[in-house]
Amino acid sequence: MWQRAMLFLIVALQGFCLLQAQETESSLWLSEIMDKVEQTDMSVEEAELIIQKLHLLIANPIDLNQALESDLRELPFLSDFQIRQFIAYIHRLPNGLSSIWDLKLIPGWDPHTLDLVRPFVIVVPKLQRQTFSGLLQQKGSSMLKIGFRQPLPVEDKQSDYLGSSSAWRFKAAHRIGNRLSAGLVGDLDPGEPFDIRRFGGFDHYSAHLMLSDFGKLRKLVLGDFRLSLGYGLVCNQSIGFLSSRSDRIGRGLVHSFSASENSYQRGIAISLGSKQLFLTLAASRTGLDAREELHSDGKKIIQSFKYSGLHRNKVELDTRHNVNMRSFIGNLHYADTQVECGFLTNIYDWGGSALLRPPGRNRPEKWKNPTLLANSSFYYRYSPGSGRLSVYGEAALDRFGSVAFLQAMSYIAANNGQYSCLLRHFGKEYWAYFGRSSTHFTGIGNEQGLLLSMAEEIGRFRVFSEIDLYRTLVPRYRRKENSSGYRLRLELSPVKSSVFNTKFRASFLRERKGQSNLGLSSVFVYNPEGENWNACLEGRYLHGSKKIEREQVRYKHSYAVGIRANCSFFDNSLRFCLGGILFHSEVGRLFFSERQIELMPQFTGVHGKGGRCYLWGELRIGRAFRLQLKAEHNRVRQTPTDTKAQSAITLSLSYTRNSVL
Repeated sequence: MWQRAMLFLIVALQGFCLLQAQETESSLWLSEIMDKVEQTDMSVEEAELIIQKLHLLIANPIDLNQALESDLRELPFLSDFQIRQFIAYIHRLPNGLSSIWDLKLIPGWDPHTLDLVRPFVIVVPKLQRQTFSGLLQQKGSSMLKIGFRQPLPVEDKQSDYLGSSSAWRFKAAHRIGNRLSAGLVGDLDPGEPFDIRRFGGFDHYSAHLMLSDFGKLRKLVLGDFRLSLGYGLVCNQSIGFLSSRSDRIGRGLVHSFSASENSYQRGIAISLGSKQLFLTLAASRTGLDAREELHSDGKKIIQSFKYSGLHRNKVELDTRHNVNMRSFIGNLHYADTQVECGFLTNIYDWGGSALLRPPGRNRPEKWKNPTLLANSSFYYRYSPGSGRLSVYGEAALDRFGSVAFLQAMSYIAANNGQYSCLLRHFGKEYWAYFGRSSTHFTGIGNEQGLLLSMAEEIGRFRVFSEIDLYRTLVPRYRRKENSSGYRLRLELSPVKSSVFNTKFRASFLRERKGQSNLGLSSVFVYNPEGENWNACLEGRYLHGSKKIEREQVRYKHSYAVGIRANCSFFDNSLRFCLGGILFHSEVGRLFFSERQIELMPQFTGVHGKGGRCYLWGELRIGRAFRLQLKAEHNRVRQTPTDTKAQSAITLSLSYTRNSVL
């Protein structure tokens, strides 16, 4: 339930601050993200990062006539097949695309895909390649945003916190198309001290300078960046739809423009070469929060990493960036219309400190408290002929000789039906710090598995089914035994929208000596033609059990039924939503939009626990300034005796203009 409430807040803060002309397209991709969170295929944190990234793309859309493959991978809606077909198609056009509607001629780019990508792309007539000085003379988009959050009532500070209860954040950036970007982010969380001498004021800073597409220089990033290479066995720092099951090759080198204090590298990264063959090199030195202990032999041992990014009291400050992780990455990549492959190596250490065990895992038997680790891999994809059949995979090796590999095959039929098979194996000792791919873990998990999936149109419905068989080779963290099991999923949705639409979803998870979960949900939507309202009926049934150590915890059968209605007036400038008991929540939402002001109050009630109220508003002053206000009041009981209300007010002022450097 908290995931749905948090997602409504994210949408309230970001989703409704778009221009009115973009409301139809924005609601579509926001709906896709909300579905992923509700299906637990994506965490709320992942959804928030994706929404932030996509809003930046709305303000600075991708020029398709100058887009590199890495630029297209910024869009999580596109598959590898669609990206390859686009690259092959545009290479045959000497003058590039003339209109965004030319995308309909590309295999795999169906109307649904076009509706998803339209807010994030533009088509500019192809011009002669410019020099760097000529690029600087072009108009770009400059942005400055300052945010402030204050809990109510105002308290001086908690007993052991060194800072006030308020939070501050600023973002400044200048961007020229896809080719130049410079940005600076500062972040100060509640309770953190504003210390100019020690930290330069804010607790966390992030800065970058990015140049792209200058002859043999494909991309250069100075400052903070992310790398996603291959299929994630060695290096995957990206966030995307269904990231744990994605068959997409990583996005490559991208700059980082986020206040998050995790999942980035700080240093220099460069990509050189042609469109077919290029080399990526990166060197970074990133401060990590960690808890260390001094061993009897004088060696520092890292006991655990701390990922919250909070430094509010002396204990948290003692772990602030006390470990300097150094990483050196090299990647040689080749790609044409049928073959894509590459070699990848990552060498990293923690400034002489040793690692007690891999994060989130039990200590492997042969783990020797290493101070230096390395991972290497070879990845490939072969798509003969039209590219509808693809065979792809990756094989990786770590410093101690442990092996991990993925091997998969996918087929896209002429009617866009999709079939795939993925086999995975991760050795008992294999581990990669930046690895993230294809397991039931957020990071690399030591398991074997087989995933089969199908998406096909049967009659008037589109059917998606999936079965995932797996078993772990080492016990998961805080478990004493290995586990094995299977997961089944089935989804039904109409091919074409009509007055009555329905969607059915079923999932079943079973683990040996572990847990079992059964979930059923259905949605019925009534959209009368020519009317400005619709109604939605949703239902869910859940049953499951979970084993924790020696205790078997059984969940009772539970169900929820909800009715929701949406209505709009005055050319969609005024909309409201009223909900029944929908998954133990009562939702009421009103949205008002005019040229200079937007306002949205919202109430979300949690059955038996209280409620949350939000008031969000935006005032546009001219074309450059935007003032955002959010007031919230939470009265949610976490325990039967906890009735403490929490309130806060957030102010954000942003300034955006098109200018020449």
